[in-house]
Amino acid sequence: MQIKKLPGCILLMGLLTVTAGAVADNWYMGLGIGATETDVFDENINDLTNLGSLFTVTGSINTEDTGFKIFGGRDISEYFAVELGYLDLGELLDIDARIIGDGSFSSVLDIDLSEKWSAAGIYIAGVGSLSLTELLALSGRFGVYFWESDYDIEVTDNISSEVFAESTSDSDSSGFLGVGFHVGPFAIQYEVYDVGEDNVDYLGVSFQRYFR
Repeated sequence: MQIKKLPGCILLMGLLTVTAGAVADNWYMGLGIGATETDVFDENINDLTNLGSLFTVTGSINTEDTGFKIFGGRDISEYFAVELGYLDLGELLDIDARIIGDGSFSSVLDIDLSEKWSAAGIYIAGVGSLSLTELLALSGRFGVYFWESDYDIEVTDNISSEVFAESTSDSDSSGFLGVGFHVGPFAIQYEVYDVGEDNVDYLGVSFQRYFR
């Protein structure tokens, strides 16, 4: 998690703590951690890994990471709750590669490529739940994710020693869906988020505590 994401996370924790303490009636707070996987830049990755016989590509292309969430909410009824949370999806893209020309291209192409893309933000969701037993329950959620992303790219030409580097940020909101299986205060959750034009899958576990 980048340092500049900390203020929003800390502010949300404080708001949820004060709210739960002031109105301890069917309010809950929780923490979650999970694995994220994205289809980010699928076409670009396919182009990079299938350059053919003219180029040799070595290194790593990673679209999986670990994310976490901090959340709180209130049960409106037996079957429905409203939830507010902070979700860090981690690094959606991490490329460290070297591209070298083969044959007649070996003297004109030799570059190191580094790309990193991460996203985090606040979400608000409606949560529907259905109790199976006293301890077991199923849930479904839908909401809006207000995300901010950071993208960094650096290309080093090993022949000319020139370096190109750029950092950009973007922000927007998008809808998301999720399902969960609950055992007491613990849950397994699967959610799908849209960040830009790409889908991000989140599969994690969470713990929540009620203030009643």
